Amino acid sequence: AEAKKIAIAMMQEHKPGWKLPSGLSWRKDNQCWFYKKSVNGKTIALGCYPNTIEGLQMATSAAGLFDAVYTKEFKAAITEDNVEEKRREIKERFKLNVKPRAKKRKARTIDNAEAKKIASAMMQKVKPGWEFPSGLSWHKGGQRWEFKKSVNGKLLSLGCYPNTIEGLQMAAFVARRFDAEYTEEFKATITEANMEEMMRVIRERCELYEEIASAMMQKVKPGWEFPSGLSWHKGGQRWEFKKSVNGKLLSLGCYPNTIEGLQM
Repeated sequence: AEAKKIAIAMMQEHKPGWKLPSGLSWRKDNQCWFYKKSVNGKTIALGCYPNTIEGLQMATSAAGLFDAVYTKEFKAAITEDNVEEKRREIKERFKLNVKPRAKKRKARTIDNAEAKKIASAMMQKVKPGWEFPSGLSWHKGGQRWEFKKSVNGKLLSLGCYPNTIEGLQMAAFVARRFDAEYTEEFKATITEANMEEMMRVIRERCELYEEIASAMMQKVKPGWEFPSGLSWHKGGQRWEFKKSVNGKLLSLGCYPNTIEGLQM
C-alpha cells in the first residue's frame, strides 16, 4: 500500500492522471514492481521494475505492449494444443523489448579539491555566501565528508555526510552545534579523569539526527512530524523503521537521511 502511494505520487507529478497498470504488484522481498498477467488462466511473469519514475515508465510501456499483443484475435487463436507455445510467444516478445543491460562502470573517485569545488558550487546556489565549515574534510575512500574537531588535543569524529545539498546542510548544522557546545566554560570542566566522558557528552549534543531531519523536512513540508518508530542506525548512517507487533519488534526498512528518504 505504501509503495503504491509513493509510486502514484511520483508519477502524478511527472504525468498527471497516471494510473498504476493492471497486473503490477509490489514485491516486498526484492523491493521492486512485479508485472504478471493471466494468459488463458495461467499467470506468466513479465519482468520486475524499480520504484522510480524510469522503472514505472518501463512498467507502463510493458503493460501497453501486453495489451497490444494479447488481443481478441490472439486469444481466439489459442487452443489446448498450442497454449504453452502461445504463452512462450508472449514471453519472447517481451524479451525482445528489453534493452541489453549496459556494463556497470566503476564509479569515478574525486579528490578533496574537486569535492570542495562541487560542494561550494552546489551550496552557493541555494545559500549565497555559504562558507565551508571548519573541521570538514573529504574522505576519499568513502567519497563523503567527515566532520572532525579537536577536543582538548584529541580528535573527535562527529559523523560522515554525503556530497549533496542535504549532506552539507547537515554537516553545517553539526558544526554550529559544536561551536555552541564547546565553549570556554565546557573546556574548563574537562580533566584527564573525565576526558572520555566529556567527549561522549559533546558527541551526543552534536549528533542530533532527529533535529537535523526535522529541520530539513520543515523546509519542504511545514508542520512535518517525526514518525513514531523511526530511529537512527549509527553504523549504517541511515534511518531504520521498527514497530512492535504483538510484543515482537519488526524491522520495516532502512532509509537514507535525505528528504526523499524521510518522505518514504
